[in-house]
Amino acid sequence: MISKFLPGFSLLIAIIALSLGAYSHNQQQKVAYVETDRLLHGFTLSAKVQAEIDSAQAKAQSEIQRAGDSLAAFKLRIETDYANKPVAERAKREQVLVGQVQAFGQFREASARRLAQLRADKLQGMADKVNVFLAEFGNRNGYAVIFATVNGNIAYGDTEKMDITDEVVRELNRQFQPGFSK
Repeated sequence: MISKFLPGFSLLIAIIALSLGAYSHNQQQKVAYVETDRLLHGFTLSAKVQAEIDSAQAKAQSEIQRAGDSLAAFKLRIETDYANKPVAERAKREQVLVGQVQAFGQFREASARRLAQLRADKLQGMADKVNVFLAEFGNRNGYAVIFATVNGNIAYGDTEKMDITDEVVRELNRQFQPGFSK
């Protein structure tokens, strides 16, 4: 009995498959890309974030320089009359100097870690904003996929029609300008 309906069922499946194929062929998926470097250079928030990182780096360098100068002055004080001091006094001075050099090294390492963490946090915060924006932009403009590229390296494609970097930068800057509310 099932064998009676099999030819008709197969024909129905074939018609549905052809219909779906025709439907999906008519539903062109929009695909585009943004060039990461251009996007970051054009996005005004990127410049602000980089300025904050540069400022923090300059402050850290200044603090390290000040601590290094202090260590150098401390070393000069310890070395004064070093040769004329008893062995126990020289050993004590050397021990204090070694402790100060170690403290300076730890200070530099802690400063570098804080700066690296600040950079990571700031850049991740900006990347999160860009990614959320791209998802909203893609949905609003009917894109199935928006790729991110470096230096516009696309294996194949009509890149003039696919590159939406300038449009994205304009919209990002408009959305993240002071006083804009979504």
